[in-house]
Amino acid sequence: MPTENINAVYFLSPVIPVVVGFFLIFYWKAKRSFRWVILAYALLAYAGAIIIKAIFQSFTASYVIDTFGSVSVATGLYYGLQTSILEVGLAYVVARYAIGSKKMVESDAEAYGLSLSFWENVVLLGIISLFSLLSTYLTIAYGPAGIASTVRDE
Repeated sequence: MPTENINAVYFLSPVIPVVVGFFLIFYWKAKRSFRWVILAYALLAYAGAIIIKAIFQSFTASYVIDTFGSVSVATGLYYGLQTSILEVGLAYVVARYAIGSKKMVESDAEAYGLSLSFWENVVLLGIISLFSLLSTYLTIAYGPAGIASTVRDE
């Protein structure tokens, strides 16, 4: 059987954040205050930060890694400061804009924080990882002859 060497336990890693994330969104919608526009503003903040980081790193990452190595305090600060400034900073800027334009109110704070974590944990770490894992396993199980033995030999 082509799937005999595939351990289904590996699917738990991406499935758990997806299940928990969707549960929290629907729980907040049912029990608390959650408006779908908040999810859109969180996407704007999170995706904007990731895109800016990717552009910035495309110009600077190789220099930092060549200079300080891939595992160093300086490289950690390089990535950590980007995350702190861009992800947290852009989340703040978007929230201030949305509140200022009356699209969000202060009571939306919990839903906004939940929505920010939704995009990273459910979409980026969960769904995309699940798709990658599934495509890898399907390629190994049902791909051209020899792929499974090639992957196992490496």
